[in-house]
Amino acid sequence: MREDLLDALRNAERDAACRVIVITGAGRAFCAGGDVDSMSSLQRHGDLAAFRKLLDAGCNVVLQIARWRSR
Repeated sequence: MREDLLDALRNAERDAACRVIVITGAGRAFCAGGDVDSMSSLQRHGDLAAFRKLLDAGCNVVLQIARWRSR
């Protein structure tokens, strides 16, 4: 889901006519936050590569929003 959100944000940035982004979610696309159980499981099993990928994806979304906002 984070990769899809990042793609959508990058597409909005490339669209000069886009002046506002509204992020909503419902149904299958709704996310109230991180899946803490999943993240905990990755740590318990020592899957640091998957955990890092998850954290990096969230970081990239936030950075993209900051870049778009400052344009």
